[in-house]
Amino acid sequence: MKRLRRWLQALAIVTAPWLGGWLMRLLGLSARVEIRGFEAAVGKGRRAVPSAIYAFWHDQLLNMSAFAATRFKHVAILVSHHRDGEIIARVVKALGLDVIRGSSTRGGAKAIAELAEYLRSGGSVVFTPDGPRGPRHKASEGVILLAQRLNKPVVPVACVALPVWRAGSWDRLAVPLPFARVVGIEGEPISIPRDADRARREQLRMKLEKALENLTERLETELAGGRRN
Repeated sequence: MKRLRRWLQALAIVTAPWLGGWLMRLLGLSARVEIRGFEAAVGKGRRAVPSAIYAFWHDQLLNMSAFAATRFKHVAILVSHHRDGEIIARVVKALGLDVIRGSSTRGGAKAIAELAEYLRSGGSVVFTPDGPRGPRHKASEGVILLAQRLNKPVVPVACVALPVWRAGSWDRLAVPLPFARVVGIEGEPISIPRDADRARREQLRMKLEKALENLTERLETELAGGRRN
């Protein structure tokens, strides 16, 4: 049984990038996409977004992937070293996006150095502050510490699709259905002072969490015609 489980896991690592990449591209091509903000990304073709750390909830990962790969470039997704990280990393690479392995608390110095270099080169980093294990829609301090250390603003982002199927995972992952309407919106950047102490970082963490919830609720209500998705 253990041998079969390892074989299936290895098969998933090999096949998931190809299948997942094509699925996300098809969803992205069929989706009716609206981008609000991201000024440098508006227009035809793939555009670079302004260099920053972009934060969105983990359950919106596939919504974001459905259009990011065909519309944005020079964007890296921070993928932690959790159990399913290798599959996620390969799918992201198959979509043409960049991957940096690690997190703000694990993978440590190497990941921080790679993030700093990527941002210096004009790239942007995507971060899910409630990932990889939750709690759902609860921002960790990690993204605040990361932004403080790298001297970059955190930009709250919501990316909502309708219709979607919800997985039974801890984050209730949204899986956009073909021809879904997908709306991505960015909020006001949040600057993290280099000298911010723990109390100030907590205030900024709560500000980010509230901004993410407000943006998500706003889009879900709009897309559902007054009802939350």
